[in-house]
Amino acid sequence: MIRKLLLTAAILPLAACSATDLATSTQRLRQANQAAQVASGVASTVAPKDTEAAPESVSLADAEPITGEAFDVTLKRVRGKAKAVTAKPRIAVVGYNVGAITKSRAVASTRGGFTRNSAKTSMTLLLAGIDDAVLQDVADEAYSDLVSRLAAAGFDVVGAEDMQSAPGIEKILPGEAAYDGNLQRGNGNGRIRVAGPHALGASDYNALGRTTFNGNKMAKAGGALDAALLFPNLSLGFAQTESSGNAMFARKARVEGGALFHVDPATKIDLVYSKKGRYADGWASWQTKGWAGTDAAFAEVAKTDSSNNALAVGLSKALGAGMGSNSKSEYTVVADPERYKALALKAAKGVNTALVADMLAARSGS
Repeated sequence: MIRKLLLTAAILPLAACSATDLATSTQRLRQANQAAQVASGVASTVAPKDTEAAPESVSLADAEPITGEAFDVTLKRVRGKAKAVTAKPRIAVVGYNVGAITKSRAVASTRGGFTRNSAKTSMTLLLAGIDDAVLQDVADEAYSDLVSRLAAAGFDVVGAEDMQSAPGIEKILPGEAAYDGNLQRGNGNGRIRVAGPHALGASDYNALGRTTFNGNKMAKAGGALDAALLFPNLSLGFAQTESSGNAMFARKARVEGGALFHVDPATKIDLVYSKKGRYADGWASWQTKGWAGTDAAFAEVAKTDSSNNALAVGLSKALGAGMGSNSKSEYTVVADPERYKALALKAAKGVNTALVADMLAARSGS
């Protein structure tokens, strides 16, 4: 039906054509035939194509149990100096933010050049099945694990009760159980849901998904505790997306993605200290280096929305005009809470192991 409609749209002008216009009309007829192929899903040779590789759908019914050691995480100190680790006699772990990325997007486009029209395609993946309670449980265990590792390494760690009673602590532990944040990405912005331990809530110093912070607001609490304040922020990725095209003369705009659990690059840890409780006098900051994750199944994927302008592109070409193709799709990644939690703890323990090792190296001067 679509093919017939497009061919008719091109043939109608023939009745009014003179013999001298026959070549032009014939060319339009050829374009109409090619446009019909695009609208019916057959590859076109006229314009760039927008394509996607759909995420693989798996069943968790027969999935292997999640076991094994912590993820092999590498951290790199990206700001500050190593001496910040030993600048104060004690360390206070100010909560433990755990963020679940809930939206991941890939976009690809071509501009077509002088003789071809453009193409654009996008794929959005949304996380479902993970609530604040899951993230808080992960934060509880991640916090306890980090405190235990620091103590075992010989650091004097401030107790949670002492930390909560310190003057000015409300500026960095405002009692917010969880919040929504944005992640700025070059391939499409993402969303993140962040929670802290049940007893402490989310910390608010250079926190995940928040773009501004006042470095001095930690000074009063740090001075009162005579401790350097440590702010862990673990970002958990649930999907991997890729795109190709994005060039003037590319023939295809292609996106692909799927469920894949990993330590997201937004993960960061800040350590800050104040000498006299007035200003932040020094700091050290770490971020992840390289990839750390697993292909273990933790979710099922379902396509929940899609759209394209194939019909409009076909009609436009039938009439001799150009129009870029545009398509988009949406998939929901429904995570199993227990499997997600197990992987999140492997991620947290991997980050904690790498952090304590780096802090020990800084303390020894190596």
